[in-house]
Formats: sequence, structure tokens, C-alpha cells
Amino acid sequence: MHYDPDTGLWLVSRYDDVRRVLLDPTLFRPDNALRAVTPLPVAALRILARAGFTLPPALANNGTPSHPGLRRVVTRFFNAERVAAAIPVIQRVAEDLLDAVRSEIDATGRCELFSSFAQVLPCRVLMELLGIRGVTQATLICWSDASLELSPTRSGCARIGRTSVTTSHSASAVIAARARPWRAQKRPWPCE
Repeated sequence: MHYDPDTGLWLVSRYDDVRRVLLDPTLFRPDNALRAVTPLPVAALRILARAGFTLPPALANNGTPSHPGLRRVVTRFFNAERVAAAIPVIQRVAEDLLDAVRSEIDATGRCELFSSFAQVLPCRVLMELLGIRGVTQATLICWSDASLELSPTRSGCARIGRTSVTTSHSASAVIAARARPWRAQKRPWPCE
């Protein structure tokens, strides 16, 4: 374990230490797991506040009594059986992306692997598994990047705020639209 006095955070990296932390939520609370090391500046916070944007506790940063219920919901969709069933989709999408990477290398002699493969793969897989339509891959990647940006620059603060607000409203609309047919027909989700 390593303590960083600049951030006040501990880095836990050995398997046994990580396991101990994850299995003892009383001693090791997850509440700051998603907190930015560099806090958002006031300009970005004002944009978020004006829009009424708040980030509810997620599974990774939730030490409240709602954690077990949220964990049950997530486990329903991402248990070992469903992950195993998703392997063919993951392989197909990875192969498609790698074919495009090969074509780019053949045509130009180079390829940016992050933006051509690593960044796109989880997005495409989740879009297919969850049946997300009506939102472009680029938009989902933008939302993801904005939500994970932990070290904003001054010039990027307003963009982070605007993107977060747009993400919140748009994601809510996509989720509601996606859920309506299944709720109305009392059908299981596609990945069930």
C-alpha cells in the first residue's frame, strides 16, 4: 500500500490487500471512490447546479444502505452466466474493429489503437447487448469521457459541465425509451 500525501489517498495494489479492502466495507468505505482527485472548478459546478445535475451514488462509490439493492440489480445483468453468453458478441465486435485496424495499417502504415479499438470496443459491445439505438457511438464515448475526466483544465470546465448536463438528460431519455417496450409488454430485458 502507498499513501499519497498530496491527494490524501491510499493506493492499494496487491491482490491480498485489494481483497481485504473490498471485503470489509465497514472499515474501508467506498464513498470517495469516484471523487475527482482534482475537484471541479466553481465555473463547472455552477453549470451543473443551474441544471439541477447531481450524481447519485453508484455501485463503486456507494457506502449507503442502498448499496446491496443496487448490487442485486447490477448482478442480475452482469453475472457470470450473462458475461459468458456475451463472449460471442464481444469477439465479433473485436474482430470487426481489428479488421478495420488492419485495413488502416495496410492503407497508411499506422493506426491509433486507442481511438480505433480500445475506446470503441466497450461502447459497441454495450450498445449491442443493451439494444441501444438512437444515440451515436461518438456521443456515448463523449458522455463517458466527460463523466470520467478527473483532471479538468480551466478551458475544459464549462465543456465538462455542459456535457454532464446533456449526458444526464439524454441518458435518462434513452433509458426511458429503451425500457418502455419491455415494461409495457412485461418482457425480460434482451440480455436476460
